[in-house]
Amino acid sequence: MNGFADFETAGRMIPPRVRHMRKFTHGKIVGGEPAELGQFPYQASIQDDIFGWGHYCGASILNSTHLLTAGHCDPYVGDKVVAGIINLDDEGPEAQIRRVDRVVIHPQYSGVENDVAVVTLDEPFVFNEFVGPVTLPLDGQQPSNEPGRSLTSI
Repeated sequence: MNGFADFETAGRMIPPRVRHMRKFTHGKIVGGEPAELGQFPYQASIQDDIFGWGHYCGASILNSTHLLTAGHCDPYVGDKVVAGIINLDDEGPEAQIRRVDRVVIHPQYSGVENDVAVVTLDEPFVFNEFVGPVTLPLDGQQPSNEPGRSLTSI
């Protein structure tokens, strides 16, 4: 093995659990500022246990038992969902940990279009200053430039 690829598996479908392998050990965000605890209470981390529990996708809290994430994340029943944190390496006392109970990926998800999924949790989050649902702008209000509104892709 030279580190490039296992050519025995080239061209075959990658087993779903391998898709969640974490490739980076540090952040790839350019610029920006660190978030304050409670600043984005609707953000959650979806984590798997491939090499010990680790983040592989983000999600937005819709209500106490449902999250919105990308369909390509393809969460598994039993994966961990963590909310109320700002540091993926330190869950701290504000963290609430739940498990994925059910996943519904958009029926017309094509790998590009309709890239959304709804995750149902095994038990509800308790809303507080650190964990809460995403809010939508009121009629006539312009959304702010918060996470999920824009990105730079390289």
